[in-house]
Amino acid sequence: MSEGKIRVGIGGWNFEPWRDNFYPKGWPQARELEYASRRLTAIEINSTYYGAQKPATFAKWRQESPDSFQFSLKAIRFATQRRVLARQHRVATVFTESDDYPAIAEPTADFVYTRIMRTVSNEPLGCQPEVFPALAAAAQTWAAGGEPAGLPRIELPAPMTAPRDVFLFFISGAKERAPHAAMALRRALGEAVQP
Repeated sequence: MSEGKIRVGIGGWNFEPWRDNFYPKGWPQARELEYASRRLTAIEINSTYYGAQKPATFAKWRQESPDSFQFSLKAIRFATQRRVLARQHRVATVFTESDDYPAIAEPTADFVYTRIMRTVSNEPLGCQPEVFPALAAAAQTWAAGGEPAGLPRIELPAPMTAPRDVFLFFISGAKERAPHAAMALRRALGEAVQP
């Protein structure tokens, strides 16, 4: 059985602490998306949660990123805060790995969407090195259609399903470490990552 595509990224690309940390010293702000999109495979767009973007904005983002790159647009908050977006409509439940939000690993759609929120500033990669192989193994299991053991569930796991795409975003926590954590996870998945 083939696997779905695993995409690893961060939330946004304009963040002051990433300058001289993730982005090279002196790198132009206007080219930050260009740089990030060549080291990550996805970026979550937060601005769409608060309002619509112009078509020209989307076109500009597409022009600045490679064809293999993917954006994940947060739906407008009016839609995401509704309780009627139950499993029957195949809307993905976000698996949030955090102390502040419940961790629910329910595959309710044909893809898995994960937000890792526990990066720490005292680790150069945002997490201890042993975290990345475990995250990579979970992502590969999801991509193959399975479900990693030991995750919190509401219902019993379903039998193996079709391959599915997996999105893993390093969001919040020590946000200054998020790009390094994402690149470390890509390496744990066996992907070549530009320095």
